[in-house]
Amino acid sequence: MFRCAQCHVNNVFKGTPSDCYSCHKQNDTHKGQFGTDCSACHKATSWNDVTFDHNKSQFPLTGAHANVACAKCHSSGQFKGLSTACVSCHQDPAFHAGVLGTDCASCHSTTAWSPAQFNRSHPSFGEEGGVNHGGATCRTCHPNTVTTFTCLACHSSNNPRSN
Repeated sequence: MFRCAQCHVNNVFKGTPSDCYSCHKQNDTHKGQFGTDCSACHKATSWNDVTFDHNKSQFPLTGAHANVACAKCHSSGQFKGLSTACVSCHQDPAFHAGVLGTDCASCHSTTAWSPAQFNRSHPSFGEEGGVNHGGATCRTCHPNTVTTFTCLACHSSNNPRSN
């Protein structure tokens, strides 16, 4: 508990700041990134009971991100200006073989990461106008990487026209 003299130096009461930041700015682990209104997220009675609403930020926490501890993403003490690109935290999986790029959201979502919904144009085979395998996942035809494929999961040969 604080003693009066810690804030009211030389018994000066009038004009003593009543905001947290005036006395505690040296303890600001956020380094001013959230301004000086500590009470917007913290309670004086229980400092570690943080009420920051990430949904009001530029990166709302959806799906699996909602349960990630703050320090997992903010380990460096940086809060503003962190990249929101998936690849800033998640490596491109070997399955993608480096050919699908970094726009993870074009196939994945944070609420249903797997199976991915392939939302790009797919290369065509022979005279077909494209691949239409309604509901098949990427791994149905590409069990190892996206650069290799097999039709044997559903067809009796690697020629889809064989059955």
